[in-house]
Amino acid sequence: MLSGLLIVLLPLFLGYLVRVRSTRLLNLINRAVSGSVYLILLFMGVSLAGLENLGSQLSRLGGNAL
Repeated sequence: MLSGLLIVLLPLFLGYLVRVRSTRLLNLINRAVSGSVYLILLFMGVSLAGLENLGSQLSRLGGNAL
């Protein structure tokens, strides 16, 4: 649990503390973060597609999400 929290919060704090003034580097970071988000969404979609009876399990999945 603690390692998962560090994985989330450490880049957040490092991004806040490290100042990047190069627009080229900022664009590269922006593309990397956007690509990571799309990759995570892809993996989530693939895992949902692998579920049997997805239509009947949507209420359970919605309850777990909340």
